[in-house]
Amino acid sequence: IGPFRAVEESTLAHLTPHELLSDVFAWYSLIGTAGSAMGMLVCGWIINSLESIHGWEFIPACRIIFFVYAGVGVVKLIFTLGLSEKVEVQKEEPQEQISETQPLLVEAVGRDIEPATRKKWLFPSIEKDLWSLVIRLFILFGVDSFASGLASL
Repeated sequence: IGPFRAVEESTLAHLTPHELLSDVFAWYSLIGTAGSAMGMLVCGWIINSLESIHGWEFIPACRIIFFVYAGVGVVKLIFTLGLSEKVEVQKEEPQEQISETQPLLVEAVGRDIEPATRKKWLFPSIEKDLWSLVIRLFILFGVDSFASGLASL
């Protein structure tokens, strides 16, 4: 959950063999959702404990949670800055200098180019017989996201 989910999922897709990708995504979603739920549960317990046992007001108790959250963020930053280049999957090779006489699309040279009259699709890699499945998954993920948004309120 959050702005970096797309980066995390694309990284998982890049690192995972195709045969295991659905299993990895299932575990990723399960562990992420369970972690979020556990975090909300622990925060609720801490706030309730500070209010009922120690007699704190609600706002100062929430500030403690905020500072704990900020501290965890600092620890994550330190761990991230401590990573070396060994965590990278592949190193980029220097690209060749492109001259004015070199074709722009090197891969397309010698191949038949599609006629310009063909319609362009928004998702050209999705086969037409898979569209019903894709639309059902869009609806399912939309309802799931809507329910997740309600759960945190």
